[in-house]
Amino acid sequence: MKRMFTSLFIAGIILFLTGCHIAGGDMAEYYSERFLREKGEPERLIQAIHGRKPLPPETFQRLTDYSDRAVNRMLAENPACPPKLLQKFSESRDWYVRRGVACNPNASYDLLKKLSRDSNDQVRVSLGMNPAIPEDIRNYFVDAGDWYAQDGLARNPSTPPDMLRKIYNRYKESSQHRIDLSFALNPKLPEDIARDIYLREKDRSFSVALQYIAMNPATPSSLLLDIYRDNRSDIRLIQYAQNPNCPEEIKEDIRNSHDHTAKELLK
Repeated sequence: MKRMFTSLFIAGIILFLTGCHIAGGDMAEYYSERFLREKGEPERLIQAIHGRKPLPPETFQRLTDYSDRAVNRMLAENPACPPKLLQKFSESRDWYVRRGVACNPNASYDLLKKLSRDSNDQVRVSLGMNPAIPEDIRNYFVDAGDWYAQDGLARNPSTPPDMLRKIYNRYKESSQHRIDLSFALNPKLPEDIARDIYLREKDRSFSVALQYIAMNPATPSSLLLDIYRDNRSDIRLIQYAQNPNCPEEIKEDIRNSHDHTAKELLK
């Protein structure tokens, strides 16, 4: 059970606030599912599309004939999307569709290079989150000071630790851009950044960033204990319970609590 919730957190890193595949943000999954059900498409196919499972080339082509932006977005995100179709999607006038190409790990270098100069901020956020983003494009985003793309890089587990530190130090004092949430969601977050977020957020009565730090599997048990003992934010036991690094002191308090869901997660 705990492993399942940890996996959900890691999925949330990629999905939440991503602007890539999630029925949150821009709700591509929700709208594509609703459209395909209205068209009478089988449930198995709908789930395969949402799971980014391989589809036959003719199925990709048939689905594009609907000319539905949410469906095209989901197809553009699919790692098995045919190269010619990805090329077509990358040239779409609809940023919503181009965004799918930007976060596709199998998109070609040339497509990603072109999208790194895209005029739409959310396309560049998605490219920053792409786990297969080329190193030179990653460096370009940082050197160019592109805040949106760097926000994507902050969420990306494949971003090197030193680059994460560079981005964090660049924006941590900014009153215009808040980037702590993006870092808090990164499952490869360096401990020094996690601790700095804790020190900055610990006096808040409510801190979403600290809640995600508490659930993040990259957060060491020593920091979890510091957060727990000095907890002035609304962090529930269930959030600690789903962390594989949850220390014994917190586990014991969970066992003695009335939070049955948190107890179940410890099993």
